[in-house]
Amino acid sequence: MEVEKTEGNIPKEYRDFNEQVFNKAIFEKLLERSKWDHTIELILNATLKDCKVYSLNVKEQEELNKFLEEHLKSGQIQPSKSLCMALFFFMKKKDGSL
Repeated sequence: MEVEKTEGNIPKEYRDFNEQVFNKAIFEKLLERSKWDHTIELILNATLKDCKVYSLNVKEQEELNKFLEEHLKSGQIQPSKSLCMALFFFMKKKDGSL
């Protein structure tokens, strides 16, 4: 497994963990199934709470679509049947990208 060259960006006290924590190939590998895996059963005809919807700008929507496509393709996430969704947020990187 090839480790990306990230040591220059990692504080000294964390460099010993470079292969385990900062390795993208390890991160993308799915964990083995376990007895704790479960699905959340939805309650038929349950009433959903109203929540505020925040619109995304074009760049944010593109980044979200890219993230979803990549993670659906790798199997890290699966399409949901739920009418509710999880919140997410964007953090700009030092170079200004999302």
